Amino acid sequence: MAFDNADPTFLEAAVRKGEFRELAREIVAKDRDYRKFGRTVNTAGSIVQAMEAAYKLGLAHAGSGATASATVGRGRVTSDGAVPWNTIPPRPRSVFESIMRFKWIVIERHAQIGMLHSDEVCCYWDRGQDWKRGERFEAAQTFSIRTLAPLLRIGLMETKPVGEGNDKVYAPTAKALATWAEALADGHVRV
Repeated sequence: MAFDNADPTFLEAAVRKGEFRELAREIVAKDRDYRKFGRTVNTAGSIVQAMEAAYKLGLAHAGSGATASATVGRGRVTSDGAVPWNTIPPRPRSVFESIMRFKWIVIERHAQIGMLHSDEVCCYWDRGQDWKRGERFEAAQTFSIRTLAPLLRIGLMETKPVGEGNDKVYAPTAKALATWAEALADGHVRV
């Protein structure tokens, strides 16, 4: 639960907030899990520990005189570099992880008249060229377009028109590939 005071990436507000949110999610998940099975849990103690760690981090950074503009390295969100993993919102991060891990093909499907759901994004597996023409692609998962909106805004995905009409394919950008490589190297995801 302790934060590395020497890590310059914590000077970036987005990285720091992302790490704090992850810590808060861990505390809440542990509380829910323990209460569900009737075990005792010290949620207040966990919150105190987290606040103490954040306080010590603030003191260390205030004493060093460093500023966010002076940081260089992985924690910076640049136009062409990687995005820190914990700064991606949780649900889009989970979908992004699945898209990258399973190499899904992501296509936007528009709702037809009489359908109960709105526009959605459908992810497909590509089984390879050895499969018959109609069996090569298999639907793996569907998501709301709003789930992928943060990934588009951050610059991890881009849309490309496909065929005639207004069909779109969502493709990972160079920033997405850099983010995925960094997440693998840092141990945030596994293949």
